[in-house]
Amino acid sequence: NVPSGHAFVCGVVTASATLGTSTVAIGTAADAGKYRAAATFTAVDTPTLFGKSSAVGGAVHEEVEQVILTIGAAALPSSGKLVVDLLFAADPAQEAVPVD
Repeated sequence: NVPSGHAFVCGVVTASATLGTSTVAIGTAADAGKYRAAATFTAVDTPTLFGKSSAVGGAVHEEVEQVILTIGAAALPSSGKLVVDLLFAADPAQEAVPVD
């Protein structure tokens, strides 16, 4: 969960194996591709930046937001690791809140 008072900066996705024809979107239940539109990811052991221009540097979240990863087109590989790191900046006008 992303606490209120934070704005999206960017994300990094890293996989230990190609995801083949699987697509991955990163967003919320209301907007599955809010931060990354559904797309394949075939780079192996290569941290790759992502962030939709409409989300980067956008408005500060007024409420806690749950971020989800949505898999489409095909199942993910049966082995390997998929790591998604999200970077949010705190609004200096807000009180510091720990991230869950």
